[in-house]
Amino acid sequence: MTHTAGPGPENPSVTIRQVAARAGVSKSSVSRFLQGGTYLSDAAREAIQAAVDELGYRPNAMARSLTERRTHAIGAMVNDLRQPWFGDFLGGLGAALHHHGYYMVVGDTRVDRHMDERLIHTFLESQVDGIVLAGTMPVTHALSEAIELMPTVIAGSRDFDDSPVDVTTGDDAAAAALVMHHLFDLGHRRIAHLAGPDARSFAIRRDSYRDFMATHGLGGNIMMESSDGTDLGGYDAGRRLLERGGTPPTAVFVSNDFAAAGLLTAAADLGLRIPTDLSVATIDNSFLSRSGTTPLTSVDTHSEEQGRLAGESIIRRILQPASPPQRSLVAPSLRVRRSTAAPAR
Repeated sequence: MTHTAGPGPENPSVTIRQVAARAGVSKSSVSRFLQGGTYLSDAAREAIQAAVDELGYRPNAMARSLTERRTHAIGAMVNDLRQPWFGDFLGGLGAALHHHGYYMVVGDTRVDRHMDERLIHTFLESQVDGIVLAGTMPVTHALSEAIELMPTVIAGSRDFDDSPVDVTTGDDAAAAALVMHHLFDLGHRRIAHLAGPDARSFAIRRDSYRDFMATHGLGGNIMMESSDGTDLGGYDAGRRLLERGGTPPTAVFVSNDFAAAGLLTAAADLGLRIPTDLSVATIDNSFLSRSGTTPLTSVDTHSEEQGRLAGESIIRRILQPASPPQRSLVAPSLRVRRSTAAPAR
């Protein structure tokens, strides 16, 4: 007696990418299949169904949510809304989405590091049409799965450079070079770096600092402390940097505005005058750098423009799911203010 093989056992670890590879089609074709097979040939539908059966692919809540109609809502997920960078970014994103008749729903993962999975599922259960992941955040299984299942755009982060998705971000290496050349041209040679958290964007800034110092024969003057990128983290790291002993730095390149605000407080507590005793330059050009008694020299990463480009990218990805991924690298510019000057002689 001959038996016809039926579907294999369900395997929750199988991804949409594996189904696409087995069926010999694109990932976007599998996504369309999960949405009801629109614009797919009979042969493609049959190949995908056969791959689903063979691999035991089980569409989860994320995949099932894709079968519903559009809501014109975009989920924007950020890692810490206290960071001033997000204000301008979300303004640009919201304006771009509004232009196309969409709106955004914002979620912040800062309070709970496991929040990303819950936010992703909440976005999908609410049937958002796409997701914008903004700023630095850990690359988790939930995020990777969402990228496979949903139109997704990465903004302001280099942590997903190896993923086949649309990315809009600033040029971190160029931004760091602007800071370092500015301080060097002022005459500083003992330049320290207050680095950011463990994310690729901050790693690029840190490596650019090291390379600049080494290239200009200043390898022996390299001084670094790491922070979490917040004002409190910047204060603590600033104290460690300025109280470590030995010949102190005459200038500090800080990884971002928020941490630089903390460093300014640390310097004031130690009796240091900005910029007479210590020059401070940073990256972001957020409202923090433009306010206060000592406005900060800061590199403008044009976060509002990054938000606008991310908005245009997510709309294009929704309307043209099969289009190749695009990378947009926004060129930075330096804004010189009162926190930097030539070193005291």
